[in-house]
Amino acid sequence: MQTALEAASVIAAQPTVDSRFGKAGRVGKTILLVEAEAFVRKATAEVLESAGYGVVAARSPIEALAACRRCSQVIDLLLSDFEMFGMSGSELTAELNVLCPRAQVLLMNGSKDDLTVNQLSPHCKTYLGKPFSVPVLLRKVQEALGETLII
Repeated sequence: MQTALEAASVIAAQPTVDSRFGKAGRVGKTILLVEAEAFVRKATAEVLESAGYGVVAARSPIEALAACRRCSQVIDLLLSDFEMFGMSGSELTAELNVLCPRAQVLLMNGSKDDLTVNQLSPHCKTYLGKPFSVPVLLRKVQEALGETLII
């Protein structure tokens, strides 16, 4: 299993998002990103913003819920680690569902084996394995949001 830092290295090593991941259909979509590792959080947020998404970034589930309460935009997607200190991604999803019932969910994890169908939220259609590349991140976000895939 790779660490979050190794996952971040994969993201950072990718070139800038190219034109095939243009901004069509993304304007107005806001993603709540919850990631404890600062480098992974920053790199992921930059990729998502360069693809045209609005990003609200948080270090922890508690910070994410507080940010969601303060946020004036509608949260369209929760992109969160599954394993976090104090609260799992599934528990965060349940809490967020009260505040943002229409938000979709995309959980990230270092090992596919760690995620079972029972652990995923009904709002979580897919998961994102770490480490991931920029194209995989954007494809999974598009899938979770129900957007037309741009390849």
